[in-house]
Amino acid sequence: MSTASALDRVIVALDSMSDKEAIDFTNGPARDFKFFKVGLELYLAFGADLVHKLSRGGEARIFLDLKLHDIPNTVAGAIKSLRGLPVEFLTIHLGGGADMIERALESAQEYLPKTTLLGVSVLTSMARQDLSAVWGVDEDSEQTFERLFALAKKRKMSGLVCSPHEVTLAKKIYGHQNLTLVTPGVRFQDEIDSGAIGDQKRVLSPQEALKLGSNYLVMGRSLTKAKNIDSRILELRSMTI
Repeated sequence: MSTASALDRVIVALDSMSDKEAIDFTNGPARDFKFFKVGLELYLAFGADLVHKLSRGGEARIFLDLKLHDIPNTVAGAIKSLRGLPVEFLTIHLGGGADMIERALESAQEYLPKTTLLGVSVLTSMARQDLSAVWGVDEDSEQTFERLFALAKKRKMSGLVCSPHEVTLAKKIYGHQNLTLVTPGVRFQDEIDSGAIGDQKRVLSPQEALKLGSNYLVMGRSLTKAKNIDSRILELRSMTI
């Protein structure tokens, strides 16, 4: 049995914080974590300077979650503008289409060669009925995810973002190809049982997500708003994988 713990697989989402709060949190209560997500809100407010500070010279790993989605030239230019940032993961929306994905990969290879692009499938805030309303597919159908994952595979993307519920499908479509799966929509079991899952709809516990094959778990308010983060850290550390 592996001696690694779920703690090693968690990316802490630093949402709804100031730059000082984010730095203090990562250096204090979240000091046992080594991987942090900077989302759109935080990046637009504090920019590259905060990313550099949070990485602490490479001591911490950074996931920049911008979900880039625009015409191909704009997305390629946006990635170029991030040149020099110590970012391990960066997100783009697969819904931008094949040309956008290709240009994004080309730009990342040139300007962010150490960064893995992750393709975002469907936001975890969207329930099945939303898929029907937006894309006109049967709300019980996996068609939307199948198409997006197949598109990512065809364009040779090596990373995806999806809820834990789509992990098995993603792995099936990719087969034996190298694939990194990053899964938001992860909450502690007691939060799920009590209905304290916020605006996320497709959620599972850390244990369930890891068992299905998630490589990394994105957890935000479950940790940043925890009444006792030390107990949550112990809970994650006790989950062997």
